[in-house]
Order: sequence, then structure tokens, then C-alpha cells
Amino acid sequence: MGWPEVLADMGNRVTDTRRFLQQGGQPPQAFVLPDDLGPLPDELRLAAAALLADTHRAEAEVEMARDRLGSPARIPVPAAPPAYVDTRA
Repeated sequence: MGWPEVLADMGNRVTDTRRFLQQGGQPPQAFVLPDDLGPLPDELRLAAAALLADTHRAEAEVEMARDRLGSPARIPVPAAPPAYVDTRA
């Protein structure tokens, strides 16, 4: 697998992440950069920089969704009734 395929895979994962945020389902697998790629070719630097910026935007979208889901104002959680346990025998 070379740099063009790696960048395409990363782009697909960003797209899959956005689809997951909108539609639910199975989240995309974590990305692992192959060890044997070597340096990024000069002709792919602009594409890699654009992908990095898109990745940062998707990361912000994930964080906003996480914060929205974790906000008590957005998710009403009923208070549990008090429970008392008598330990006297």
C-alpha cells in the first residue's frame, strides 16, 4: 500500500465518520499508518494538507456530538427513587 492508497483510505474514514454521526450504525475502525511508507511524495503534499484540515474538522464534529450527547440539558435523565437497605438482622 502506497501513499495514494493511504490518503484515499484516510479520506474514506473521514467520510465514514461523518456518515456515522448523521446516521448511526457502526463507527469506522481506527486508522493505523503503515510502517513502510517512507516519506510523503512532494506531489501529494497539498492533498495530504487538505485531508489533514478535513480530519480536524471531522474531529471537531465528533467532539461537538459527544458534548451534545453528554449534556444534561439535552438528555433528560429521570432521578432514581431513593432506596434504603436495612442491614439489621
